[in-house]
Amino acid sequence: MNKIAVISDTTCDIPDDIVEKYGIKLLPMQVVYSHRAFKDRVDIDVEYVYDNLEDEIPRSSLPLISDITYALEQLKNEGITHIIVITLSSNLSGTYNAVRKAIDEYKDIFCVEIIDSKLISMAMGFAVIEAAKVVKETCDFEKAVKRANYVLERSRGYFTVDNIKYLAKGGRISSFEAKIGKLLDIRPIIGVDAEGKYYAAGKIRGRKKSLQEMMDLAMADVKGKRKIKFASMHGKSLKDAQRQYDIFAALENVSQEDRYIINVGPMMAGHSGPGTVGICVSWEDDDA
Repeated sequence: MNKIAVISDTTCDIPDDIVEKYGIKLLPMQVVYSHRAFKDRVDIDVEYVYDNLEDEIPRSSLPLISDITYALEQLKNEGITHIIVITLSSNLSGTYNAVRKAIDEYKDIFCVEIIDSKLISMAMGFAVIEAAKVVKETCDFEKAVKRANYVLERSRGYFTVDNIKYLAKGGRISSFEAKIGKLLDIRPIIGVDAEGKYYAAGKIRGRKKSLQEMMDLAMADVKGKRKIKFASMHGKSLKDAQRQYDIFAALENVSQEDRYIINVGPMMAGHSGPGTVGICVSWEDDDA
């Protein structure tokens, strides 16, 4: 009988209780400071990042090869026969290629499907969860892979920041864009395009308008859809996230199970700073 494992990386932002419930294996990304590198969701939390932002903005890096290999050895010892790996976009990180290279050494042990999500955060996380649900319910490898790809094609994510200086310091936007943005009070809304690259989904003046525009973009994605899943993300902006959550929770076709309010992780905190708010949505088509 097949024994299947579902693996992702910690940028998926899946809550710990869901990770545990479905036995999802997470590969820790690295949060890198000048004095040391931390493992995301292992030995660093988001408060550490916020407390030290004015002194240093950390870099992010892919999981250590040793951590990937350790996870694979664990799965081998558990008698796993099939593995589904879903990583954040290969255009945002080298994680996909690192995992593929590491797993190459195990091609005679596991049957593997490695999926480049071309997404990030819970826009990717929804597919990871759905694949894990299929594995738990049916232990059907092909069905789980198909389900993951279906959900990825129907998921989107957006976020906006309260202060664009962190995007500039982290190299996400130019210093010129940051100066103009500060002068005009412009708040970018950032999404991930079809190629898995960041893009400006909107450039709105003012905090309130930017939050509304981000909501409007996500609402347009799920209009007329069914079984809508959503995650309201935030970094030290719980009231904004709660307001967003309440609006989406009131939608007629929203899932009663797949709805979350989630703190952004250490990596996102370092890139975007306090006041970040995001929304990730996923849906089913009428003919699903």
